[in-house]
Amino acid sequence: MRRLIVPIACVLMLAAAVSAFATDPPLTDDAYTSLAKPTTNFGSGTYLQVDNQDDAYLKFDLSTLPAGIQANQVSKATLRLFVNHLTTPGLVDLYQVGGAWSEGGASGITYNFAPTSSGPMGTPYMVSTVNSWVVMDVTSVVQAWLSGTPNYGLRIAAPASGVSVLFDSKESTSTSHAPELQVELSGPAGPAGATGQQGPTGATGAQGPAGPNTLASGVVTAPSLKFAADLSTGLFLVGPHAMAVASGGMDRMQFRADGDIDISGNIRQLGEPFLYAFGGGNLTVGPTSMPLTATGVLNTAMGVGVLHSLTTGELNTAVGNSALQLNSDGFANTAVGADALAANTHASQNTAVGSGALSNNTTGYQNSTLGYLTLNASSTGNNNAVLGAYALQNSVSGSNNLAVGVGALQNLTSGDNNTAIGFTAGVNLATGSNNIDIANPGTPTDSGVLRIGQDGVQSATFIASIRGVTTGQPNAIPVYIDSNGQLGTVSSSRRFKEDIRDMGSVSDRLMRLRPVTYRYIQKRDDGSQPIEYGLIAEEVEEVYPDLVAHSADGRIETVQYQKIEPLLLNEVQKQRRALEAQAQEIRGLQEQVERLLRAASVK
Repeated sequence: MRRLIVPIACVLMLAAAVSAFATDPPLTDDAYTSLAKPTTNFGSGTYLQVDNQDDAYLKFDLSTLPAGIQANQVSKATLRLFVNHLTTPGLVDLYQVGGAWSEGGASGITYNFAPTSSGPMGTPYMVSTVNSWVVMDVTSVVQAWLSGTPNYGLRIAAPASGVSVLFDSKESTSTSHAPELQVELSGPAGPAGATGQQGPTGATGAQGPAGPNTLASGVVTAPSLKFAADLSTGLFLVGPHAMAVASGGMDRMQFRADGDIDISGNIRQLGEPFLYAFGGGNLTVGPTSMPLTATGVLNTAMGVGVLHSLTTGELNTAVGNSALQLNSDGFANTAVGADALAANTHASQNTAVGSGALSNNTTGYQNSTLGYLTLNASSTGNNNAVLGAYALQNSVSGSNNLAVGVGALQNLTSGDNNTAIGFTAGVNLATGSNNIDIANPGTPTDSGVLRIGQDGVQSATFIASIRGVTTGQPNAIPVYIDSNGQLGTVSSSRRFKEDIRDMGSVSDRLMRLRPVTYRYIQKRDDGSQPIEYGLIAEEVEEVYPDLVAHSADGRIETVQYQKIEPLLLNEVQKQRRALEAQAQEIRGLQEQVERLLRAASVK
């Protein structure tokens, strides 16, 4: 046996020591700005305030760093702020200032004259403990400054967290913990040393045992790795940097040179196809999903039993256990969530997102739902739009409904053209149609009713473009509101009235009413209580009970002043008739006097 002398090259590398040291560039300017005092400069303050209205600004002088220092020599840069006082713990963000500013003087920084900044830089930093340091990583921005980006300093802000904190400034006299910028620098590595001499050749080692065959290219019957019992199964090369696995003489899997893996069959789980793609751009992930016999194209199924009954349907997407399970030829449906559109058979263009959404739909089309159990009972309804868990949950055949909000129109079964917006909006509707409920539950018998808000919840109503705007038609009439909150008008046409009679002496009691001046207890928005003119409803009720309006709970509310106008007209007409009678009587007396005077003059 020969002995092989193996040469060993000994390479000696003499590396220069890498120098490392830290330095603290001085703080030249610090101040804070305040939204509450936008024109005030706080550069001479002993603290830096940061909250949702106040931002702190810092600027350091990097010229004190060693001459010629490069950005890649900054291994780490750290900003340290000392927490002097903490009102509310929370997060602060760090921003890079993008313009020049100064701490004080005539051009000192204020809220109104603060430069722009970019950021935030990285993740927010928690401020939770008083009398401690908050440490922030500013390595990237210091490296940027050393690479030529102008150094306008840093901004500390808390735009959304609710934190309220006072950091020490460089003017602080109590604790004297001014903001610090610590920069760690490292020098370059020295040159490599010379290569050492080659060592002597070693002795030849003993012959080792025979190793496995090298992996050679070839056919299945002549592979380099095979099983003795089956010469048609093995592992072999199919080209440069490519390998294949064969079984039963067929190429089943290839590991391609570009890193891709090709398989000729499907991936199965417990005997069931689990992942497979077949003709027409169909893709299935999950057992008992879209059958291989389906002829529809561009369908995607992910989950157990998804699109299980598909035959000719196209452009369907189903994700979730049993989603679109019974769909046969419906097209362009999207179902995301367990049992979403599970009963759909032929309907098309439905979108159901949420567990149980549209799960009982069979033929309804162009429905869009988002939320748990939305349109859960609908089977034939069309053109419904639903957003919010349980919304339109019990609608069976309703169409053209819009429900936005958790539980909106939840109990509607067959109504059409309803609109409900808000939490449980229209929840009391049963079969009504053409209703609009905004933040109102509605009532079971509503049909063609508009309801906005709820008594006891909303306390005032503001609608623009009414006051001071003249109507476009010259036939405008007053609008009234009853104790149920219903708006309407009063009709005066004969066709709406019966039992019409002259008023007669009914208006005689008007003279028993007491007109008064008064001030409302509740002040106006400006704090005033101007003098008002009118009647006291309780006094009017004693004379004319029909003129008094009551609230929904039966309490006296106000006087229906519009009903006093006909009473006043009746009294005016009575006065007119009385005046005419008096005038006639006076004329008669005048004529009598004139006759008497003429008779006396004759004598």
